[in-house]
Amino acid sequence: MVDFNPATPSPQPPMHQETAILHGAREDFNEKGHLLDYWQIIRSRSNVFFSVFVSIVVIVTLYSFIRTPIYQAVCNLMILPSSPRVSNIRGVYDPTEVVRDYQARRDFLQTQMELIRSDHILQQVFDEFEFASMDEFKDEEEQLLAFRELISVSAIRNTFLVTIAFEWKDPYLAQKVTTRLSELYVDDYRKRQLGFAGSGMGSLRDQLNKIGMERKEALKTLLAFKREHHIIDLNNAQQFLILRMGQLNEATIAAQVDETIAKATIDSIATWKETGQDINQIPEALNNPSITSFKLERLRAQAEALGMINKFGPTSPVVLAQKQVVQAMNQAVNDEILNYIEGAELMYERAKIRSTLLAKNFYELEEGLFALDEISADYRIYEDALVAKEDAYRRVANRLNEIDIVDATSDVQASGNISVIDEAAVPQKPAYPRKGFNILLSMIMGVILGAATCLFLDYLDTTVKSKEEVEALLGAPILGFVPHLDGEDVESEAFHSPHCSLAETFRTIRTSIGLSITGRKKRVFAITSTEPGEGKTLCAMNLALTFAQDGKSVLLMEGDMRRPRLSSIFEKISPHNGGSGLSKVLVQETALADIIWEHPEVKGLNIALCGPIPPNPAELLNTRYFKSVLKEAMESYDIVIIDSPPVLNVADSLILTETGVSFIYVVRAFRTDRQKVAMAAERLHTVRANLIGAIINNADTPRKSFYGYYSGGHYHSSSQQTDTIENEA
Repeated sequence: MVDFNPATPSPQPPMHQETAILHGAREDFNEKGHLLDYWQIIRSRSNVFFSVFVSIVVIVTLYSFIRTPIYQAVCNLMILPSSPRVSNIRGVYDPTEVVRDYQARRDFLQTQMELIRSDHILQQVFDEFEFASMDEFKDEEEQLLAFRELISVSAIRNTFLVTIAFEWKDPYLAQKVTTRLSELYVDDYRKRQLGFAGSGMGSLRDQLNKIGMERKEALKTLLAFKREHHIIDLNNAQQFLILRMGQLNEATIAAQVDETIAKATIDSIATWKETGQDINQIPEALNNPSITSFKLERLRAQAEALGMINKFGPTSPVVLAQKQVVQAMNQAVNDEILNYIEGAELMYERAKIRSTLLAKNFYELEEGLFALDEISADYRIYEDALVAKEDAYRRVANRLNEIDIVDATSDVQASGNISVIDEAAVPQKPAYPRKGFNILLSMIMGVILGAATCLFLDYLDTTVKSKEEVEALLGAPILGFVPHLDGEDVESEAFHSPHCSLAETFRTIRTSIGLSITGRKKRVFAITSTEPGEGKTLCAMNLALTFAQDGKSVLLMEGDMRRPRLSSIFEKISPHNGGSGLSKVLVQETALADIIWEHPEVKGLNIALCGPIPPNPAELLNTRYFKSVLKEAMESYDIVIIDSPPVLNVADSLILTETGVSFIYVVRAFRTDRQKVAMAAERLHTVRANLIGAIINNADTPRKSFYGYYSGGHYHSSSQQTDTIENEA
């Protein structure tokens, strides 16, 4: 006799501890990575990697060879600040006369660099060499701006050396332009130096005092204007009013929309009443969830009343009480409809009041903004006057603080502190494009972008792909791997070809299952998965086949009574032809033995199909009678395999845990989402399901993927069958 006690499941850790272990395994799997994992990801998507790599290298290489070569002529200048020798008051505006520290020297050098690229110098060069007639500048609206982009001026760090460079397709013209540019700059600097003359410090101090008095008057005028109009900052005040007007405008529009909707609802209800139609059929009320709920309850009460009349008779006290319930529900529906109408009227009044108040506030803010606009012109005038006086005062004061006049001289040095160190030479090699460098850089970028593309595609792929991933998500060992299968009748391939790779695969899985249940008397397995289409029916059929070929008496039971796949596979050879099945047994219309039939080609393989699809499969499975049916099957057969529904779709599989069956979980690689597997695992662990292991279906897809488990060939035994399962204890 087989020991079958569904009420006594195998010892398991507490649920919270089990869940914590599962979460820890998933976190370890998701967070612990290795460089080899990234290499494997790139290797699995080698076609993407090489496509990106080759595309970048080819594009950059073609660009490097097609692009017109550009030559760069370079000239080096040394620009030194002169000693402070000022002859008159205008000399204080020459930065070369007052440079005493690093910051001033740097500012001076930066100023000279900008002067080299100034418009009046560039315009002379541009006109002298007739660049306006060249094709590169004919279509340019800002020709001088485009010409400036070809000239670069840079300082050599920690020196007074400045480099002038000009880029052009003609190396001789590039050399001439660079030379001419340096000459024009030196001449311009000499003219500016020789033009300085002074009139003394006294006039500068008088000017500073005069500007100071004007600044005070401008400040007093602005403060008086602000005090008169109660303004602290005009810009902030205007922005605040505009922001508030925008907010009120949005609120007003929303209130008007609510008012219109409420008015339309009130008018519709009034029209419905005036036509004398049934108040229960008002369209607006029909869409109310609360009224709909009451009506559904009324329908249920009416249905129960009809059932009681048929069962107890119309005069039964139970029936009379139920009729009172129906009347009460009718009154509740009418009351709820009246409440809805009153609520709609109240909403309309509120929306109308709110719309009026918001419009009034918007008008007040608008008037305030107009008032600010009227005084903004005067405010800007006073403010600009103050800013101008402060700026002039600051400039003169800074000059007085920076300058220490020690003596007056009659002349200044012209351009003795600027000299040409390296004159521009005709470039022999193009500066751009640098073909070798570009190709090398494209190869580096190709590797980086190719790898990044592969990693990004892998990041977007949330499906299960590896053995370790499945083990971490389910917290159960892997029993075996089923290769990728093509064809319409793949489930039955092993039935017709005992030596095919699929049959060998399931013999290996059968051995793993046998080792995992050695010593157990209860050998009933429920094959389940996350969602439909993952191959649980294929696994159930072929496991039953391999156990039967091993000499066991096997019962393959179709527990999926919602989408019975086994019935469609065996419909041609089934003696019952869908007329009788497990659903009939569970409603006690027939016996289990009457629906079981043996496969005509496989000795020992017995099959119990679903039969007519019931309206309540979960309720049939969640009965004590199903447990007795399962116990009867275990007493008659060595192995019972149940093709159960997916875990996430329905609760049927979770109900089976109460019978104490062992679960085998089927995961379809590269299709099943890992988050869904995690959710299904949580459900199984929550109900303390006995999950003995998992089978990975579609394990060698894609073929080039490192996730595949059949990179080599399949091994076929010379005999018909070489592996067996240990006998039960």
